[in-house]
Amino acid sequence: MGLRLEPEERQRLLIQRGLTLFSKKGFANLSATELAKRCGVSKGLLFHYFNDKNGYYIEVLRAASEELLALTSKSVSLSGAKRLFAVINDYLDWVEKHPEVYWMLLKSDLGTNEKVKAIHERKRKHYQQVVLDALFPGQVHSPKRIYDFIGASAYVEALVLQWIKTQDLSREVFQQILLAGISRIVLESKSNQGTDL
Repeated sequence: MGLRLEPEERQRLLIQRGLTLFSKKGFANLSATELAKRCGVSKGLLFHYFNDKNGYYIEVLRAASEELLALTSKSVSLSGAKRLFAVINDYLDWVEKHPEVYWMLLKSDLGTNEKVKAIHERKRKHYQQVVLDALFPGQVHSPKRIYDFIGASAYVEALVLQWIKTQDLSREVFQQILLAGISRIVLESKSNQGTDL
């Protein structure tokens, strides 16, 4: 990064570099000094933009999450099962590209950080809207249906974490497992809609 850059452009490039580094090495395995060195800047300059290592990590997570949301928003023109399939497909594309970042977003020590929790909550609400609006178009989603979806989200996250850890199933087989599980939960919600609170 020897070229003179505008602050916004330098920050963007540092975040992109951080995404690559954290994806490969994880959060705990990189010191602030090593991060700065691998980014081609001084630690002082890195902290000028992000305050500290945690601040840098949080901004990298935020950028990664926004990238994921943008990628999976492409399916909004689809409806029903087609949208669900497209969302899961795009979701897994991103996870395969950034497994360490996905793992850290859900399981790292900074998972209790309020900013990290806000990033994660925004992601969940996005999928709640994208998926439920596709499967139940024009309907107001009751508390029961939302809780059913939160359960489905937790199911997806737990299975994806296990899959990226073990890689013991092919992508195709794993994707079918996810779709079957989510469909079952959603269909149960749909069949019980008369009992919604």
